[in-house]
Amino acid sequence: MAGNLVTNCGFENRNGINLPGWTTGGEQTVFSLAFGQHSGDRFGLMKADSGNFVTMSQTVGGPGTYDVSFWLAYYSSGLLLPQEFSISLGDQTLTSVNRPIVTPQNWVWEQFTFNGVTTSSQATLLFTYNNLFVPNVQTADLLIDDIVITGGPTAGAVPKPASLARLGLGFAAIAATRRRRVR
Repeated sequence: MAGNLVTNCGFENRNGINLPGWTTGGEQTVFSLAFGQHSGDRFGLMKADSGNFVTMSQTVGGPGTYDVSFWLAYYSSGLLLPQEFSISLGDQTLTSVNRPIVTPQNWVWEQFTFNGVTTSSQATLLFTYNNLFVPNVQTADLLIDDIVITGGPTAGAVPKPASLARLGLGFAAIAATRRRRVR
């Protein structure tokens, strides 16, 4: 099993608001902050005001079996309404959560772990965060840290030693035949 397949998994590496290794999209921003992190020096903050969404993705391999782990927390200075976020890997949605949070617990980190198989030609990890629209109401920012993906593409069949020996004998026979023709 390979090590962590995620580049910049703790958001320590940054170039302004750009996060090397990550592709971001949507109507708001994703950036790295250096306070309140789960571990390391920084964490990723997915900021989407009421009625907006944000995405963050990274390709980690091809078809195969993967184990995924990451830490999430919320930050808000006001009433939190239902927030939707989903995590997918390739063609498989790992989780889709819609939960109302009435009493915010800022900076309480929660670990999520999943495993699954994807048959997609590219195993792209995708985080989507959607703040539902409610006029004049403060909604939450999603904090993410310590993303780990292990596993990887499914390897083809490994040849048996007897098959390799036959292949070697075949190449030796071809070489001997060519050698006789040259003389």
